[in-house]
Amino acid sequence: MVELLLLAAALSADNFAVSIGYGSSNTRISSGMTALLNVFCSAALVASTQFGKNFLQFAEPEWGTRVGAGCFFLMGSLKILEELKKRRRKKQGRKEEKQKNSEKELRPLEFCLLAVSMSVDGMISGVFASDLAVTGGQIFFASFAVGMAAMYAGYDIGKRTRQKNGGMGDLFGGVLFYLLAVLKLT
Repeated sequence: MVELLLLAAALSADNFAVSIGYGSSNTRISSGMTALLNVFCSAALVASTQFGKNFLQFAEPEWGTRVGAGCFFLMGSLKILEELKKRRRKKQGRKEEKQKNSEKELRPLEFCLLAVSMSVDGMISGVFASDLAVTGGQIFFASFAVGMAAMYAGYDIGKRTRQKNGGMGDLFGGVLFYLLAVLKLT
């Protein structure tokens, strides 16, 4: 059981970092979306523990890191573009469309990229965790619970970071996503 919790914690490291990025850019991930993301990740992990060995006969494990890195790179680009648009509007003297303290919602494209990048990690890890002496239900519950906790904690830290960095959260979040993409490839 300790191995399972360590696996869930390792998989949730990206969830944590991503949530810091979104919290710092004042982008809210609703409770429903947070739960749905973690359902996708947990289901991918369970499926790959059950069928992963067969999957590896057809695909190399590196495909997952490339897909995950690509998603994080696109997410970082979206955040940096948001920051550049905001600066251009400010420079032109246009008012912000929303109040400064109001939260933005996670867009469908970002949700999809996030779901893919997080689920790919679960798929790859599950292949190598298929020898653990635990049931699919235990894997799902551990992954889901730890993932939810990681996302809420990361979002809270991100919000605090935003308050301290003077509102440059989109830039900070974008750089954080680029860093995650690079770390995936190394």
